[in-house]
Amino acid sequence: MKEKDRWFAFIFIFVGFSMLALWTMLVLTKQVPEFADEPFTTITHISAESLTGLALIISGIGMLRQAKWAALLSPIAAGMLFYAVVQAIGYYIDHSSPFFVGMFVVLILFCVLFFRKKLKEQK
Repeated sequence: MKEKDRWFAFIFIFVGFSMLALWTMLVLTKQVPEFADEPFTTITHISAESLTGLALIISGIGMLRQAKWAALLSPIAAGMLFYAVVQAIGYYIDHSSPFFVGMFVVLILFCVLFFRKKLKEQK
């Protein structure tokens, strides 16, 4: 396995666990005020981000193990992450959180680099 591939795998796993940990902490400490106004929208949003986290973890582990299925799952997981980050960046811009906006810009760049790598592999 190339060193760059190993880095992508570790970042997938780290981001996946971070997503799950963040939502778990926010829900358990009752820091999701949107539950009161939009419970179904909030539940589906958290579910989608949790599935994204799981897809990232599973594909990252598969990449480290060089499993053939990881070549199919990892672009899907990266696409899920890309969508989640693009959607979330607007929320954090509205709530004046420059740290999270910057972090999400970095994650968007990470996704773009991953997609670029996958496209080069297709040639």
